[in-house]
Amino acid sequence: MDTVSFWTMAGFGTLLIALSVLLSWTTESSWKKDEQQELNETDWTYLYTRRRRRLQTNIMISMVGAAIIVGIWIVEPLWFGIYWCCVVLLVVWILALAGLDFLATRSYYRQLRGQATAERQLLEQELHRLQQSQHNGNGTPQKRHG
Repeated sequence: MDTVSFWTMAGFGTLLIALSVLLSWTTESSWKKDEQQELNETDWTYLYTRRRRRLQTNIMISMVGAAIIVGIWIVEPLWFGIYWCCVVLLVVWILALAGLDFLATRSYYRQLRGQATAERQLLEQELHRLQQSQHNGNGTPQKRHG
């Protein structure tokens, strides 16, 4: 392997590891903020599983970065093929976790939006009821006699 390819592969592997460290740090920072909030069981479950999925993904991104660096020295064709097939499977697993994270987040926020819509409808009904009680039935406000 020539020097340029070696440094390109080593640099890319190192970049993936650094990116993984940064993503793990932001995931943990977010988790620490979430821990300080008083949330219901559904919210806690979502946030915990999100953290677990993202940390697992970040660790695997580091593994891919390290595999790229180590893979530079594998020259035997059979082992080269087996090694890089395993790295590709790891990348596919990362993509699957990213897809699951996307679907879980979308489902969670759809549920929150549904709850907000239901609460809004209840509040609008209550507002309508209160407005009707302040009118005399034909759309004009009742006059106070006093």
